[in-house]
Amino acid sequence: RTAMALVALLSLPLLAMTVSAEVVVEIEEPFRLEIEDLGLEGMAAGGSDSQKIVVVGAEGFARVLDGDDPKEQIELTTPTENTLRAVSWHPRGNTALLAGDNGTLLRYAQEDHSVTTVDTAGVLSGLDVYALSWNTAGTHAYIGQEDGWLWAYHEGEGGVAVIELIVEEGGSQITGIDCHPEINLCLVTTISDGLAVIDSRTNHTVYWIGGESKTWRGVSCADPLQDKCLTISSGKSFGIIGIDTVEPEKSTIMLKLVTDTSGVFTHVHQRSSGESLISLAPFEV
Repeated sequence: RTAMALVALLSLPLLAMTVSAEVVVEIEEPFRLEIEDLGLEGMAAGGSDSQKIVVVGAEGFARVLDGDDPKEQIELTTPTENTLRAVSWHPRGNTALLAGDNGTLLRYAQEDHSVTTVDTAGVLSGLDVYALSWNTAGTHAYIGQEDGWLWAYHEGEGGVAVIELIVEEGGSQITGIDCHPEINLCLVTTISDGLAVIDSRTNHTVYWIGGESKTWRGVSCADPLQDKCLTISSGKSFGIIGIDTVEPEKSTIMLKLVTDTSGVFTHVHQRSSGESLISLAPFEV
């Protein structure tokens, strides 16, 4: 489901209000993970020595692909049959968190490709996790659930999970979280509550910055050289978020409309520094 191609959007001038999709790239040697539908829900690129891609999906599916040769794959044995929906690599690249339905939270270790359950003492159970991201310092991961719950997680003494609720129930589904690679600030997208900035520097203060009129589907903060993040909506528009690093509550949203496409945005991922991958439905990039 997560079809992707390169869209270099963060370098576009902010004054341009429409974007024309003029470049078509044909994949000469496509490959399949499997013949049947795996129910793919999420992916993330990372790794300590070379780029690895972790993909996750239905019934606890998880697999690692080599970034240089994606036909090289390792099937991961996960201790769950719940659908996994989100992945985030720790900044050091040695481990990744995987999360999904019924509050499932797992830890993947690149060294031996093991996947173990993170003991959350039932704090996250009962609600599905749709978004997950480590902050740039690697001190906390932010977890977003279906009813608007937002948590800050870190590993305490003896490997025990410490989870703090920073936004309570009552909002709409959190669809995406991504943290800027150089600034300890993170962006959050939601179905109907707009956009938020999490400030890791001030005990996870959450600032809502607007955008309630849009249905936001995801966010990518791929460019370390700019104080900007890219968000996508369910239509044909996206937002460039100008992050105010001094007063995050004053961060700005610049909307853009993509023309010459019949699809709608569904997912956005970081490909590399400064480059984002956007997929559209039914099948367009």
